[in-house]
Amino acid sequence: MNLKVRATFVLTLILASPLLGLIPCTGQTNKKIGFADFGKLKQRMPEYDSLVSLSTEQALLFEKELYTLTSMIQEKSKQLDTITDSGEKEKLIAQLQDLTSMRNNYRSTAKIELSTSDNDLFKGVNQRIANACERIKDKGDFDYIYDSSIKAIPPIIGAEDLTEVIANELGLAK
Repeated sequence: MNLKVRATFVLTLILASPLLGLIPCTGQTNKKIGFADFGKLKQRMPEYDSLVSLSTEQALLFEKELYTLTSMIQEKSKQLDTITDSGEKEKLIAQLQDLTSMRNNYRSTAKIELSTSDNDLFKGVNQRIANACERIKDKGDFDYIYDSSIKAIPPIIGAEDLTEVIANELGLAK
């Protein structure tokens, strides 16, 4: 190998070695990272099933109202085909537009209200898990614990599964 290529290779290796973990970098820390499947932890909590049931009931109420509005729109659309008077037709078209607008607004409002309601319903459960994570971190064992049930977060190499440790901290038997 000629000298220039060798020097470039050595320089690249020296610069990349902290990233590869070959040479310790002064900026590196020995932080321990843990993860837990918060979704599974929630499912193991005694109040989880009743909270899911309440959430489902609320969603069904919104769906029922949307179904009613959709049925009214379909009925008015059928009537529109049978009307020959242009004045009556215009009134019915205006009613259809109002109902469609009402349904679209209700759908948007329902999504927001359901999301807010679910956040409120599960706030206590989420807080208990967060508190358990903080207690584990306060013991000095871990610097960061993340929720592995969120699919947007890729697995972190070297992270330790703390699902059972947190379950024990929460008093949940397996």
